[in-house]
Amino acid sequence: MQLLRRKFLIGFTLLLVMQGEFVLARMRVVVQSMTGHRPSDVEGVCCPVRISSDGVPVCVYDARFPDGTRVAALTAAELALRGVRPLKEVLDSCVGRPGCLFLDVRPPVVDSLTEKRRAERLFVLQRVDSTLRRESGPSAVPEESYELSVDRVLAMVRDAGLPAKNLWVVLHDPDLCTRLAEERRPDVGICYESRDGFCPDGVDALMLHWMRVGSKETVRRLRRRVRRIVVWDVNTPEEAARLRACRVDYLVTDEPELARTLKRR
Repeated sequence: MQLLRRKFLIGFTLLLVMQGEFVLARMRVVVQSMTGHRPSDVEGVCCPVRISSDGVPVCVYDARFPDGTRVAALTAAELALRGVRPLKEVLDSCVGRPGCLFLDVRPPVVDSLTEKRRAERLFVLQRVDSTLRRESGPSAVPEESYELSVDRVLAMVRDAGLPAKNLWVVLHDPDLCTRLAEERRPDVGICYESRDGFCPDGVDALMLHWMRVGSKETVRRLRRRVRRIVVWDVNTPEEAARLRACRVDYLVTDEPELARTLKRR
């Protein structure tokens, strides 16, 4: 009788997991950080990553500084003078510390020029002499491909030797997500930031803006494709409480105090 009861409990638990209703699961609060620092109440960090002009992954969110200078046009040393930390320093600071780490590899700046204007600009740049090249300044430096940026970050993650259990790379290219999933990289979880709820094949987690998660049913439907649901830009206690009721797995915020607020409720 006891064995039968145990089998029933195991089967019922598996059914709940498959339906996205695993009652023991809890939401973890992740703070957006460009230094890797997090308060003790917060259970993880989300670091935005871009690539410097000399190929060094650095932790910065925006593609441009307030003065208009592009991150991709400056070296790691030049970025350090502006207070931007290399990713390696952030990874080293996370070694031996519990908690999850999301590395949000930001996409390159989208060129809004038409094909004709892009070809004209390329022609001019190819014909201009070295003096004019210098005058054009760092804005003429092209940004490397997104795939190469991701490969640089993954290589650095492997070298850091961080445990893969709570380590995620956030990608913005669905085709690249599928490629990495087919390679079945064991050193990092694959998370896709989706703007419309689309989920590429093989990803482990889906990152959505809080406005895209309307109810528990939304989360239940998404769990048929992925194991984890990550919601970002959540900065009010009311939205955080609502999303916890929806049973999302991770909540990314700019307000670390939210973790303390949720514990009091």
